[in-house]
Amino acid sequence: MGSLGASASFPVLDDTRPHDKSLPAFMVSTTRGFLPRADPVVALPSEFDPVESLLSRMPIKLLDGSPGLLANNKFGVVVKGKRAIFSTVW
Repeated sequence: MGSLGASASFPVLDDTRPHDKSLPAFMVSTTRGFLPRADPVVALPSEFDPVESLLSRMPIKLLDGSPGLLANNKFGVVVKGKRAIFSTVW
């Protein structure tokens, strides 16, 4: 079973210092627990807009309830048509 003692055998941060790149991304903190020290990226940089657009249209059912590219069997066709755009992103 686990120890009930107050000391840990690893460092526990009081301040997560999310912008400090010298620390590992994943550490234990008193405020975030085992979560990453910084919040995840919410939006990708603009150079990924073509990929973001494709992925937002990909699901079988879109957020508005309409069918997406996978529901219409058009995902592959769209990717092939945009191959030149995606090769510059990746």
